[in-house]
Amino acid sequence: MDVRPVDPRDIRWEERAPAYPVYFRRGDASSEHALTGAAEVGEVLRWAREHADGRGYTTGAVAEPPEQPCA
Repeated sequence: MDVRPVDPRDIRWEERAPAYPVYFRRGDASSEHALTGAAEVGEVLRWAREHADGRGYTTGAVAEPPEQPCA
């Protein structure tokens, strides 16, 4: 794992519109969903809990890499 400090004033590293995949699973069956437009990750976790119906779930975040300046 890599950890590095970030300057909160530098907004180049921020992702404005990540997608959050949510994977529900029970036994061998699974269903996948992609959530976009969430205000924060807590909203995604609440949605997953509300729709789990007793299934386990996993989520993450997908973001586009930042644009690199031309050299």
